[in-house]
Amino acid sequence: MKIPAAFRPLRPLVLNPRPGLVLTLLGGWVGTILLTASMLAAPAFGLPFIDVPHLVGGILFASPTAAFWAGFWANFFVGLIVWPSILAVAWPMLPGWNIGVLGSAIKGIALGIGLWMLSGLLLPTAGWLNRLDPSLVQPPGFFAMNAGVAGMAALLAGHLAYGLAVALVAGMGEGIFVLETLGWPGHRRAETPPSSTMYEDLGLPEYPATGDR
Repeated sequence: MKIPAAFRPLRPLVLNPRPGLVLTLLGGWVGTILLTASMLAAPAFGLPFIDVPHLVGGILFASPTAAFWAGFWANFFVGLIVWPSILAVAWPMLPGWNIGVLGSAIKGIALGIGLWMLSGLLLPTAGWLNRLDPSLVQPPGFFAMNAGVAGMAALLAGHLAYGLAVALVAGMGEGIFVLETLGWPGHRRAETPPSSTMYEDLGLPEYPATGDR
């Protein structure tokens, strides 16, 4: 039985192609560097500088030095590990083809817009809860609108650069199938998986042949 197109994203994630761990983390590394570089270079292009390390770290520390390093490492960890991991898991469900440059770019744009919206909504909270001197960190407001349209544009450009970098690097390989590590290398030829009851146990119809995906 073929799985209707509308329900194919509901298949077990292990049955869908997604980026491998190494490429995904490498993409997170490249994306984090690009996002950081875009924030630092923003004033050179007439765009406002959004001091993310002090905004984030200032929630926990009143010392500028401690706040900077706490915010820096938190931003680094989230950009390198958290968001790339979420992208890899959600890869088959995002718009765009699972494999290929164009499909990866579409997924990267979706990731960038999603992160831009999330960060834009959370920025005021970071400003309200910040313990640093207001002269050091200016509250950015929703979507950095306290800095005008340029602040909103800088925030969007940085997150789009991050999303595209992560997705394009992650999509460079064909992807690692979890079932390959479980002893089913014939999944690409739509061969019968090891357990004939696997789909019944999961309450799903039979996995379609390669041409039907």
